[in-house]
Amino acid sequence: MSSMPVFTKPWSPAQNEYRQKFGHACKRAKSMAKDPAIQEQYRKQVHTGQTIYNLVLRDVLRGKLA
Repeated sequence: MSSMPVFTKPWSPAQNEYRQKFGHACKRAKSMAKDPAIQEQYRKQVHTGQTIYNLVLRDVLRGKLA
């Protein structure tokens, strides 16, 4: 194990914007992945080591799911 990294510089505006976007996308994907209709839609696309949540998050970040 290693120690937790220490970030001394503040996040840039672009980093802050993306971190906020990613946080909203995670919340949205988490709620969408619980929907039975969404689960059925993504069930065929899931490969070993993936979850439906991962696929939904990918599509939310890419703008395919609003």
